[in-house]
Amino acid sequence: AAVAVAAALNVTEPFSTGLGGDCFCLYYDARTKQVHGLNGSGRSPQSLTLELVKEYGFDEVNPLPFRHACNITVPGAPAAWCDAVVVYGSKQLSMGQILQPAIEMAEKGFPVSEITSYQWKQDAHVLQSPGNQHGKDLLINGEAPEHGQVFQNPLLANTFKLV
Repeated sequence: AAVAVAAALNVTEPFSTGLGGDCFCLYYDARTKQVHGLNGSGRSPQSLTLELVKEYGFDEVNPLPFRHACNITVPGAPAAWCDAVVVYGSKQLSMGQILQPAIEMAEKGFPVSEITSYQWKQDAHVLQSPGNQHGKDLLINGEAPEHGQVFQNPLLANTFKLV
């Protein structure tokens, strides 16, 4: 259930959570009365080194810009979702069945909430920038969705199908 909710939130609150980020989970096993943790934090890419960052012209005096690719970790959420289902799941549903409601919501669309619309507008300039070739896929007619507007995300639906 937690993975299904996380996937649905990825559709409806893409700025809060999702496959492109990290995942942390606490699971209480009522039978053993133990709490288990799942760390789905991303790691730095294997080939990223301090020397490479310095070759790009960055150092302690000239730090990496916030949105630079070298600041991005490999997403930990996809593996964590799969691990959570395998280790803590009921074994009664496949990952495809668990993700199906989120897939349908992404394909058919959902009414954008007020807070999600606000957050979308805050970063619309990033999605609209000429160098962001896929940013337009997260906009409606080149703009961030308005509160109440129905937004469809077929690319996310297709990504969920691959998981």
